[in-house]
Amino acid sequence: MRAGDPFTHALFFKLAHLQPSNEATDDGLQWRVNVPQLGFHHPYVLKGVFSIAALHLARLRPNQRDALVEQAMMHHTAASSMALPLIPNASGDNFPPIFHFSMLTTVITFARPRAPDNFLLVSDGILPDWLLICRGIRSLLQSEGEAVLSLPCFDTLLYAGMRLSVQWEKENQEHEALKDLENNIRHHSQPHKIAELCDGILTLRRCFNLFSKSGFSDEERMRSALMWMVKVPDPFVELLKSHDSEALCVLAFFCVLLKRLEHLWWIEGWAFHLIERIYTTLDDRYRLWIRWPLEETGWAP
Repeated sequence: MRAGDPFTHALFFKLAHLQPSNEATDDGLQWRVNVPQLGFHHPYVLKGVFSIAALHLARLRPNQRDALVEQAMMHHTAASSMALPLIPNASGDNFPPIFHFSMLTTVITFARPRAPDNFLLVSDGILPDWLLICRGIRSLLQSEGEAVLSLPCFDTLLYAGMRLSVQWEKENQEHEALKDLENNIRHHSQPHKIAELCDGILTLRRCFNLFSKSGFSDEERMRSALMWMVKVPDPFVELLKSHDSEALCVLAFFCVLLKRLEHLWWIEGWAFHLIERIYTTLDDRYRLWIRWPLEETGWAP
């Protein structure tokens, strides 16, 4: 790569901007040093790095925005075509690069331009590639968790994610606003949907619990919030695909966590985007159900 190429710059600087703070952490070292080095052995990881770099530069260079976004999407499309076939059989030394690519893909999903009908977990009524990648990783961790933990190449990012996931499973404190939403659902929703909707609320409540824990770093708060997108049950996502009103109400509460993460450049603007799309889709009765997220995000129709 030639000197001055934005992607050369990316390898050494841009991944530092994924961190939610300027703290000198092991996670920061992973992003700035280890992940780019991993990319030299696994091209799809390197292309993921390039994609994020281009998206970040697109924010800094408005006059080059269209060209940089096009470059970012080109790199990520190529990377996904390499990575997706590897996920079902990922094991041993092949698992860490797939895991890191799933994290890069999550960032790219937030950082890329938002389509009007993008509800994050579903877009244009279909499941996006990033969700398929992350859920593939989730399935691998569920089935091969012990084997993954014993890998000699097991690194701090992977370990931190596993540790937070274990902590997430233990969280079950009540959340007043989510409890009100759950009561509305139990009293007014169709019986065949109640279990799926309440499962979606339970996973979100655990994320709120983790996010508000004292002693957590900014990195851990970010992960605890975004964990909902991976942990939320598949039947709930199916409800979102059909723009189910009650499921959209649950998604509106997730916007509160996104709003609290807007110090991250790649999440900025998502809370308002989602809450506006949700509010526009809901009728007046359901709009009353999302008063708390409307107040917490500060968005007004």
